[in-house]
Amino acid sequence: MAVDSAHRGRVCCLALALVVVCGAGPSGAASAGASGVYPIEYRVELVPGSDSATVTITVANSALVREMDFNIGTGLYSDFASDSPWRREGDRLLWEPEEDPARLSYRARISQRRPSQHSDDAPRYDALMTADWAIFRGDDLVPPAAVTTAPGARSDARLVFELPAGWPSVNTEWREEPIPGAGEEPGSRRVFRVDNPERRFDRPTGWMIAGKLGTRRDLLGAPEVGLTRVSVSAPRGTALHRMDILTFLSFVWPEVQDTLGKLPDELLIVGGDDPLWLGGLSAAQSLFLHAGRPLVSENGTSALMHELTHMLTRISGKKRDDWIAEGIAEFYAIEFISRSGGMTAERKQRVLERLGEWGREVDSLRKPHSTGATTARAVLLFYDLDREIRAATGDRQSLDNVVRELMKQRKVGLADLRRVVGEVIGRQPKVLDSPLLGST
Repeated sequence: MAVDSAHRGRVCCLALALVVVCGAGPSGAASAGASGVYPIEYRVELVPGSDSATVTITVANSALVREMDFNIGTGLYSDFASDSPWRREGDRLLWEPEEDPARLSYRARISQRRPSQHSDDAPRYDALMTADWAIFRGDDLVPPAAVTTAPGARSDARLVFELPAGWPSVNTEWREEPIPGAGEEPGSRRVFRVDNPERRFDRPTGWMIAGKLGTRRDLLGAPEVGLTRVSVSAPRGTALHRMDILTFLSFVWPEVQDTLGKLPDELLIVGGDDPLWLGGLSAAQSLFLHAGRPLVSENGTSALMHELTHMLTRISGKKRDDWIAEGIAEFYAIEFISRSGGMTAERKQRVLERLGEWGREVDSLRKPHSTGATTARAVLLFYDLDREIRAATGDRQSLDNVVRELMKQRKVGLADLRRVVGEVIGRQPKVLDSPLLGST
């Protein structure tokens, strides 16, 4: 989250990841589906009048799947029904897909109000459905689950939207597939391939937007390194400057790609006006940005670049080390602009001075959540660390090398940071002996 106080809150998509547990399946599981693949379809019918979506999960080659254990403790789900055995145990719903194909249906609430800090605060929403559009996360359409399958079995997943009348568009972070026999104009049925190579069970995640939309797209990157199809989408009439965002990203993208390496094939940015959350929220290959947020704030920070860094690095902090993820995100929100020529050395120095003033009273970085002044102080520590790495390696290595290693681990703590920096410079870093990193 950006150090600007309006950016508080961030979705950690990794916390909602699904787990696949391999084990002995029902009788005949080993022989069912010679490929070891079970097709799974997530059919979503958006129902604006009820502020909900009807979701139907269909599993074919179901003998390969012994059980799906869904976490429904968020309170978003109701009206469960299935042609196969299911039971509810507290916050868990356990489904045994015995039929072939097997179906489980339920209702998922769309709109989600953020907790207010004060009783007179105007309501703000992380997700919202209106008569004309909806902005939500796929993570909330399909609950997180642990899936027990036959050994080696994996899913082949599709996300299918049945759009309400008058809703012409839907965008997700997943690649849309053509519908055989469909004309040039898309109909109410839209299909997306859900494919996460890191997992054997695929589940739709990330930000999604549907309804009466304005969308702009572009291909960013270098062919020899990889191209990313970037889509910027918001409800019609929203103040989000779609072309400004694409132009800004095309300007900084070479530095982003040079620093972080291979980037996703697809990237979706969704935006909206009040009463949606005022800041930015990142997911796996998508992010939300309030339409009122500038590309670069008066204090020199960028909510867009901050959330983009979160999304691309996927680094999160272990207990009491959220400052690592937040500090890195804000460090590169500044650096990507600076390295692209969008910030003079003098202005960059003023930005860092303002961060220093903001973080002056911080005596410890190690807190469960890093916001505001704590993140500002963390940014300055990372600049000190970058200078130490460059000095120790004759400018051959930098914080970039450390971050690329941390990206492989994703969830990191202070010990991990010390270890990786030590491997880069050949000794323990002096900057990380700071009193700021002592116990609180």
